[in-house]
Amino acid sequence: MLDKKALAKQITTDSYKMMGVVRKTKLRIKEQAQARAAIAVALSKHFNSSCIGSAIGKDRSTISYYKKLHEANLTGWTGYKHKFEAANQIAVSTFRVEDAKEQLTLLNKQLSYIRSRRDKLLEILKEDVLAEEHPRE
Repeated sequence: MLDKKALAKQITTDSYKMMGVVRKTKLRIKEQAQARAAIAVALSKHFNSSCIGSAIGKDRSTISYYKKLHEANLTGWTGYKHKFEAANQIAVSTFRVEDAKEQLTLLNKQLSYIRSRRDKLLEILKEDVLAEEHPRE
């Protein structure tokens, strides 16, 4: 799995692409502000404010501000809800994929252990069968 900062940046980049918004952290126009706020809130379910701030190029206190205004933005800021839903969809699907990768890695380790254990048990049985066929006199 990617480290948290890399994963947050990946989700941020993918969200901007899905929204069709060019990423510019210094612009204060509506499209940019909505995209930043929506992505920050979507990421807040999975990351702390410092990590999100690093991913979107804003201070952690700004992330707290975005979270505080989220409910009002959903109903009162035309276009924000669509951007939030897009960012949230990217975040959820990314975590689903990353979780599946982790589960597969764990299962492969478990399978490797089980196969190793099986081989050892088969070797023990083989030795016992040979000992029974050729008892020492």
